[in-house]
Amino acid sequence: MIGFDRRVRLEWLDAAASAEREIGEITEIRQFLHGFLEPEIPTYAARSKTVVVLTKIWSRVPEEHVEIRDRALDLFQVSNTQDRIWLHWGMALLAYPFFRDTATAINRSLLYYDCFTKAEIVKRIKEDWGERTTLKRATERIVSSIFEWGVIVKDKETGKYNLPLHLTTENKQIEIWLLEAALLASQKQCIPLDQAFSIPEVFPFKFSLSIPEIVASNKFEMSQMGNNRAKISVIPTSGVR
Repeated sequence: MIGFDRRVRLEWLDAAASAEREIGEITEIRQFLHGFLEPEIPTYAARSKTVVVLTKIWSRVPEEHVEIRDRALDLFQVSNTQDRIWLHWGMALLAYPFFRDTATAINRSLLYYDCFTKAEIVKRIKEDWGERTTLKRATERIVSSIFEWGVIVKDKETGKYNLPLHLTTENKQIEIWLLEAALLASQKQCIPLDQAFSIPEVFPFKFSLSIPEIVASNKFEMSQMGNNRAKISVIPTSGVR
C-alpha cells in the first residue's frame, strides 16, 4: 500500500506525537487530531485521511516497532523543532515503505543532478511501484510535505528542488535512533559500517557519530565481513516502556 498520500505539515506531526505520549488511546487520539486539524482541513473525509497518515506514523505501530517508537517519544520531549524532524522522518520510514522509496529516489536525483522536479521523482517511483492511480498524487504530496518541513527548497524560476544544507543535531542519541530506525525500515539484516552514514533514505541528515559511539550505544552488533570491512546490524529488542 502507498498509504502516505496526504500533504502533512510539521506541526501536525508534532501534535500526533504529543497526543500519543499524553493520551495514548487511539480513539481519543483520533478525536483530538480531528479537532486540531479542523480549522485547516474543514472537510471531514479529507481530514480523516490525514488523521490516518498521522496515526500510522506515531500511534498505530506494529508490536516490533513499539519500543523504538517509545524511545522516539522520550527524545521528542527534549528536542527542538529541527531535531524533531529526525524523529518524524524515522517514524515515517518505519510506517511507510512508499515514503522510504520516495526519499531514496530523491537522493538519487540529488546525487546525479543536485536538484529534482516532482515529475522526475514520479517517473523514478513508477519504475519500482508500477502504474497506480494514486502514485503521482502521493509522490507529489510527499515532496510537498518535506518542502514544508524545510528539508528541501524550491527555485522559483526553474521550479526545481534542491537540498540547501544537511540537517545536524548535537544530540547523539537522536543520531543513534535515526540510524537504527533506518536500518529497521530497510529490512536489511546488516550494512557495511562505511555505508552507515550514507543510507539513501536519510539523505537530509548529517551524522557526526564515531565508531566507538555506535558501539557504546548497545543498539548495534558489529562483525567482520570480507576485505577487512566491518558491518553492523540492529540488536533485536522486545517489549515496551
